[in-house]
Amino acid sequence: MKIAVIGSGGREHAVAWKLSQSKKVEKVYVLPGNGGTQNNISIDITDFSEIKKFCESNQVDLIFVGPEDPLANGIVDYFMESDIKVFGPDKKASQLESSKIFSKKFMKKYDIPTADSQEFNSAKSANDYIEKLNGNCVIKYDGLAAGKGVYVCSSIEEAKKSIADIIEKYGKDASFLIEEKLVGSELSILAFTDGENYQILLPSQDHKQLLDGDKGPNTGGMGAFCPVPFYTEELKNQIEEKTIKPTIAGLNSEKFNYKGVIYLGLMITKTGPKVLEYNVRLGDPETEVVLPALKSDLAELILSCFDGTLRDFEVEFNKGFFVDVVLTSGGYPKSYQKGHEITGLDQVSEDTLVFHAGTKKDGAKILSNGGRVLNIVVNGDTLEKAIEKVYKEGEKIKFKDIYYRKDIGKRSRDFTMNWKNELKSNITSLEELESYLNLNRKEKKLLKKVIERHPMSISKHYLSLIDFNDTKDPIRKMIIPSINELDISGSYDTSDEKSNTKFLGLQHKYSQTALFLSTHNCASYCRFCFRKRMVGATSQEILQNIERALTYINDHQEINNVLITGGDPLTLSTKLIEKFLNGLSKIEHLDFIRFGTKVPIFLPQRILGDSELLSILKNYSEKIKQIYFVLHINHPKEITKEFQAVVQKLLLSGIILNNQTVLMKNINDTPELLAELQNKLVKIGINPYYVFQCRPVKRVKNYFQIPLSKGYQVVEKAKAMMNGHSKRFKYIMSHKTGKIEIIGIKNDDIYFKYHQAKDKKNQGKFFKKKLKASACWLDEL
Repeated sequence: MKIAVIGSGGREHAVAWKLSQSKKVEKVYVLPGNGGTQNNISIDITDFSEIKKFCESNQVDLIFVGPEDPLANGIVDYFMESDIKVFGPDKKASQLESSKIFSKKFMKKYDIPTADSQEFNSAKSANDYIEKLNGNCVIKYDGLAAGKGVYVCSSIEEAKKSIADIIEKYGKDASFLIEEKLVGSELSILAFTDGENYQILLPSQDHKQLLDGDKGPNTGGMGAFCPVPFYTEELKNQIEEKTIKPTIAGLNSEKFNYKGVIYLGLMITKTGPKVLEYNVRLGDPETEVVLPALKSDLAELILSCFDGTLRDFEVEFNKGFFVDVVLTSGGYPKSYQKGHEITGLDQVSEDTLVFHAGTKKDGAKILSNGGRVLNIVVNGDTLEKAIEKVYKEGEKIKFKDIYYRKDIGKRSRDFTMNWKNELKSNITSLEELESYLNLNRKEKKLLKKVIERHPMSISKHYLSLIDFNDTKDPIRKMIIPSINELDISGSYDTSDEKSNTKFLGLQHKYSQTALFLSTHNCASYCRFCFRKRMVGATSQEILQNIERALTYINDHQEINNVLITGGDPLTLSTKLIEKFLNGLSKIEHLDFIRFGTKVPIFLPQRILGDSELLSILKNYSEKIKQIYFVLHINHPKEITKEFQAVVQKLLLSGIILNNQTVLMKNINDTPELLAELQNKLVKIGINPYYVFQCRPVKRVKNYFQIPLSKGYQVVEKAKAMMNGHSKRFKYIMSHKTGKIEIIGIKNDDIYFKYHQAKDKKNQGKFFKKKLKASACWLDEL
């Protein structure tokens, strides 16, 4: 088939590029095209008669309409009786973009969430509403304005000036909307529809304003990226249910002839997604990242909108992140010069896409011919890598007065960094804790001593799990400091980690396993922590030289796995986590890599809000080394909806999930609770690994430990309530001589077996000790 693409911008170049890859497409014409497109035909895009003549004489089967003007002027209606298919909505439906007032009425009619608004046609009548909103509003010209008819205002003076600008540009009777300014994160969703069904492309985010930091005047778009890290499955479902489905239902109910693209500009607010605007065609520059991300055949997807197969069309996507930086002429979006020679196009790498927008050919030269001149698009495994690469490639291209934003895609890092901001808001002082607990002067004085020695840090999410009316709440006991921690009996190094340390941050106790102490921080500080000596308090035991550690692993062929722990390694930056994975993945004799973490419980947004981290984990786990997460869930209350969402994300990323549980006094030391915990973990895809006897750590020993005799009875009775998969764990004591399995009790004896032994002579050894009712540790027998 032959296709004519209508338009001359970067969007049309990207569409023509993608269509040309289809086996179904014989030739793609671009009307009128630009300096980068092939088969250009110089025809006015509003001259439907000439377009029809060309298409008929060249046996064109399909017209793909890029810009909004031909659609608003009725190109679909014009070709209604023709055999030539036109991909796009009819004139009536195109009002969803060509009239902001029509669009707003459509949203209200079909109960689609959007900003409250009022329509006006004079400055005088709008003043009262502006003052009511204190100038904190968005003003939109009713008609088409090439992306420049929207004014985001923060003061009465700014709002009045915006209205004056609309009147100056479009006349004193120009209609416009004034609406409340929504707060949140913007998102662009493109959906192909046949008027009844739809298929969504990957989400993207545009950068409309001219200057870095989202400042300056609105433009047609200074760059875009996709996918968007904060676009979770939960958010996708909300967007579909609240905005896309009612929109498509409205198109059908209004009997629009709509076989094309519907674009939803969304604001993701605290109360959910709200529609800012509709476009009735592909967005620009969103198209320049969304189409490269599309693995499926674009021609087949378009045709499915005409032949009734769209509903069953399986859309596939390429992996990684795509970033587009728009190179513009100096002075854009106001006055700018044209005709400057562009150099360096032959210097960009083969895998970099350059979509022309405002360019023209002059013999062998390419000249600037518009405000937005070129789109530089790259793909990277991570968003960070794509951002870094796109700017390196962009620097190769030169023309007079070139301008571009330096922060495209970096706004998204604010979302992936939200977990760090959330971490910074942890409860860390008694003053903050007092808003949740009633503390008398004596308690405060004693707790201050506890916190001075062992810092407190409690995530807001984990704090929300506490029932503060229940003084015996298990979450409360595990995370909130207690005066019981003033008891200094016990040891700070019950497993003799010091003797296993080969150099700062690397331990090698068992021949097959090495351990990296990657950080002394956690997303929250457990009061029963076996590394209480260092977590949150000191970094003196932390790995300082990653390369030295990697060399050690590489030189010890007997090591087949590495445990990255701390603290909690998922509190490290995504970049540093990738550095660990990259280095370890190159060591051939390693079979797998483990992370010890409680982040999924304490700070689920660390994973739910960072698709870059998930992408990295998936890439390494699927292609290079199997990755395990060793979780530390101790009570059924910790298995929240958010935690379960994290689990699903990790499982889909190829991560194997194991769980270690510490058996603790008044936390989980009943058979019923332990059985409930293990059964729930298995149900959501987490493998029981160990149940640990709580260690006799200083400030922990007498507060959390239970006797071995009770622990054994709890474990055995709990197993009777568990299914086969749930009871696969071992009841273990992590002793300085090794991991010792607690096998059984008979008469006055308790039986053990070395599951792992520091001294190879003890490996697999059975032994027994005379049981003491109060003994909580091997050394007490």
